[in-house]
Amino acid sequence: MTSSLDTVSVDLILDFRDALMSVPEPPEVTTFVHRPGDPWEVSVRAAQGTALRIELYPAGGYRWSGIDSSDPDVLGLDGGVDGEGVARFTGVALHAGQTVLVATTQFQGDRFGPPARRWTMTVQVDAWVSRAELIRSLCQ
Repeated sequence: MTSSLDTVSVDLILDFRDALMSVPEPPEVTTFVHRPGDPWEVSVRAAQGTALRIELYPAGGYRWSGIDSSDPDVLGLDGGVDGEGVARFTGVALHAGQTVLVATTQFQGDRFGPPARRWTMTVQVDAWVSRAELIRSLCQ
């Protein structure tokens, strides 16, 4: 004989499972492109494990530096700057936390030309548990 408490518990678990299944998995790769005229300060939120592809295009006469991370343990970066001054980097959100990415763009035509410009991206990495792992933990 089942009690009404058992039926309510099973119904709640099934409702919760259905709600979890409706939440999309995080994307594997997120791309961010900065073009001349875009804001110099941006923020992004990513789930742990997400790859973040970053492309910074310079204005005419400028060249980007590499991108530095204030906390490489949160977001590890790999990439470089090509011959046209475009910075292309890929980062992987390794651990939950926050890091600030910084790059500068320098005018190439004249050393006494316009001052360097600084671009920053604040990246908030959230811990992430897959739906399957969450459901498994609830059903144990």
